[in-house]
Amino acid sequence: MRVAVVGAIAASLSLGARSALGSSQAPFNPPSYEQNPIPSDLDTAEDWETVGRDAAAVGDYHNAVFAFNKAIDLALGNDPELFELRGWTQYLQQDYDAAIADLAAAVDLYRQRERHEDYHNAQQMRDYVVTRQSQQQLSGNPFHR
Repeated sequence: MRVAVVGAIAASLSLGARSALGSSQAPFNPPSYEQNPIPSDLDTAEDWETVGRDAAAVGDYHNAVFAFNKAIDLALGNDPELFELRGWTQYLQQDYDAAIADLAAAVDLYRQRERHEDYHNAQQMRDYVVTRQSQQQLSGNPFHR
């Protein structure tokens, strides 16, 4: 069930990315959230990342963000993938400003590490969220923060 849910979310987001970005830009790949066994000790950034992915996989975005916060703290803010995960989760919560800030941080960290493919993917994700935020503002969506 959870894999189907994650797959459906990823597919709909990818399709949305294509239409939002237009046909001239390649679609991005949002992070995947799959459940794994919870680590017995929550001492590392990787442990908390697992908790965050598990929570996001079942749609518990509030606790996913909490877990990604812990992971980022333990990684001393040096892991771009954690910012990407938290940013996309915040987007799913419709917290666009926080999502944009996190995705921008991921972009900067990927650029510093010269991880070009990851950099471009995170940049496209950030641009997509900026576009969605603008669309929500124009439509007067009451859920926009």
